[in-house]
Amino acid sequence: MALHNIVSDVDDLIPKSPFVREGGSLLIMVGLPGTGKSSVVEGLSKFMSFVVISTDNIRLHLRNQPTYTAAEMMLVYEVCYSIIESRLREGQRVIFDASNYLAARREHLMKLGKRAGAPVAVCSVQA
Repeated sequence: MALHNIVSDVDDLIPKSPFVREGGSLLIMVGLPGTGKSSVVEGLSKFMSFVVISTDNIRLHLRNQPTYTAAEMMLVYEVCYSIIESRLREGQRVIFDASNYLAARREHLMKLGKRAGAPVAVCSVQA
């Protein structure tokens, strides 16, 4: 299946948030697995509306039994990046819930935000 079709299928499963501003906004969660990133996101949801793009959820949608191979991880992140950029262009608030421990991934997300005209912030969570 082509990446475009995969992105479209997964994107249809993620709820839309209300339009916030031209270019939306992006919050990048950073932290090792199990440090509480998803709990922080859940807490934030009590105060504002946003779309959560989660590598865990996308991985489970793509594979019933994730293998966590390099190829699978690359596909998961490509799908996430495509959906994030699309949602930012729609003016939505987006939180990317993933480990994002690699500087190259964070830099790529910063570029996505810049292309969409969206402010980008990073939230680092430690146990």
